[in-house]
Amino acid sequence: MALIATGADAPDFNLPNQDGKTVKKDDFAGRYVLLWWYPKADTPGWTIEGKGFRDRIQDFKDRNASVVGLSYDSPTDNGAFRDKFSFPYDLLSDKDGVMSIAFGVSEPDSARSPRKSVLIGPDGKVAATYDKVTPADHPGQVIDDLDGMSWQLESEILKRAASTHRTIYKKFILRSKILLSYSHSIVPPIITQWNLWVKNC
Repeated sequence: MALIATGADAPDFNLPNQDGKTVKKDDFAGRYVLLWWYPKADTPGWTIEGKGFRDRIQDFKDRNASVVGLSYDSPTDNGAFRDKFSFPYDLLSDKDGVMSIAFGVSEPDSARSPRKSVLIGPDGKVAATYDKVTPADHPGQVIDDLDGMSWQLESEILKRAASTHRTIYKKFILRSKILLSYSHSIVPPIITQWNLWVKNC
């Protein structure tokens, strides 16, 4: 099954976290949110990945990004996993696989989710997908991508600002030419009248 396409609208979701509290897509409006799927709570590979996100959580916060883990595990199992390793982010329980299927992460007949991730942008669209993940390297990989996206956004803002400034400059030049033309047609007669007045005094 193919992962959801980059640029697509991220599907809405509404799932319980480790405490049974509902977490929704709208909770992350205006922020990046990384959804990382793991097959089973408290297993070696996913523990490494989870600890990596834990240890770099401030780096994600500094980049206006949240981290959310997902699996087919129950809220109770996810809660134990979170508490054991002091994960500072939610672990969602997708027991029926509805969200995993909607994002193209899991097949409809899967018993557990594979190791994949999806990054949703502040606009609610899919900013990046990760079909193959190396647990130890994945947190740094996502942070590098966030930095790249930030640079692209800043470049776009600068381009728009430069375009706006060029437009303002062109309008200024046009108005200056109009004023200069107007002054050339008005000032000489005034000077002539002044000279005549001085001569007759």
